[in-house]
Amino acid sequence: MIFATEFVCTMMGGSASALFKCSDNRYYVVKDQDSRSCDGLLSTRFLAGKLARWVGLPVPEVEIIQVDQWLIDHSPELSRITAKPWMPDRSAEMNGHVPTIRPKRSGGLQLGSRYLAETAQGRIFDYFPEKMLSKVRNLNTFAGILVFDLWTNKLGTRKAVFWRAGLETHYTVAFIDLEERLLPTQFRDWDCAFDPTKVSLYAHKAVYQHITEWHDFEPFLSRVEAIDMATIEGLAAQVPKYWHGMHALLRRLQERKTTVRGLLLECLTANPEIFPNWGNEKPASGRKHARRCSDLDTGAASRALC
Repeated sequence: MIFATEFVCTMMGGSASALFKCSDNRYYVVKDQDSRSCDGLLSTRFLAGKLARWVGLPVPEVEIIQVDQWLIDHSPELSRITAKPWMPDRSAEMNGHVPTIRPKRSGGLQLGSRYLAETAQGRIFDYFPEKMLSKVRNLNTFAGILVFDLWTNKLGTRKAVFWRAGLETHYTVAFIDLEERLLPTQFRDWDCAFDPTKVSLYAHKAVYQHITEWHDFEPFLSRVEAIDMATIEGLAAQVPKYWHGMHALLRRLQERKTTVRGLLLECLTANPEIFPNWGNEKPASGRKHARRCSDLDTGAASRALC
């Protein structure tokens, strides 16, 4: 068990996260488990992080953090909310920002994401100019996170941060805010076809220009297709017992992996302006195309969470 030992600062973002130093001498961004959260959301955030790391994606390590109520009671700054994710809130008052007051957070088991740059010399940016993308050492992982987002049915904008340690000259991209509700119900009419063109994409489309063939999605695509139920269940078993079970969700994830290649092909061919260098017309190994959302019964999986 990892224990929070020292409150460092609040983090900018609507999730009311805070940075703690913990008993393993590492720093973790801990999201507030408030009345708006349910155990199912904490479970799926945790599972998404573990799945992404198993696939080989650069996401912060997620851990269960024990935050003592005494530490919260003696850290009044924890009642604030500010504006942007993953950056320490040190300039809010200088910019005239008035923090929002929220109900006092409670102690207990909380979900923590390991802070990426743990030294004073480290730098983290949640915005990175397109002209500087050549300084990102793992730009190919944008193809991998696209595979993961199609597998888990993430919509909206893909979020990423760019960081470097010490005096390094190149940056590493890491993906944050993985889907809170894996395989969410996005449609009122369950008979509609799932639209893979609505999958989460990053704002700078230049990160996708290197994608020309199926090999560019490796090893991430093969790892998703190869994951078995025992592995998924093993990762889910790390969820605390009092957080809600996810049996239906785990089964849907296992079933959905067979459709990822077909979903990916539909996304690529429907967006030539985003993937201008894509040259393949068929799935490399004849995998199945996406089934209809009614076949996946995503609603049943989502209802099992909360």
